[in-house]
Amino acid sequence: MKFWLPPVIYTGLIIFASSLPGGVVSEYSLNVSDKLLHTLHFLFYGLTLMWAFTNTQPIHSVFRNAYLKTILVGISVGCLDEFYQSFMPTRTSSGWDILADSTGIILAGVTFYLATKLSVVERVRSDVKTDQN
Repeated sequence: MKFWLPPVIYTGLIIFASSLPGGVVSEYSLNVSDKLLHTLHFLFYGLTLMWAFTNTQPIHSVFRNAYLKTILVGISVGCLDEFYQSFMPTRTSSGWDILADSTGIILAGVTFYLATKLSVVERVRSDVKTDQN
């Protein structure tokens, strides 16, 4: 459960933010582009999903399945969030927002992959240096 708590909480925060009136959300956005905010929020959301998926599946299938599951769940949540917003009186729903959400999720996968790759490379380098001494 400890691995799933962050993405569950983040999902709740996404739904909560979608329930707020549009004026309240823009008031606290610090004049940052709406699409950039969508991308950043879903980047962090995607990282929590990647962390949960990579820590809760068999090691032999971790990365391929984690990326696919993160993309499917993350983009689905983004689409459902926009659908939900379409029913909120002071909010609007946009395909561009879905694109920004999807971009954030994909960037999360790329970021997680690169961070993992760099970590493995550094471990190999340190092992080689240790073996040489």
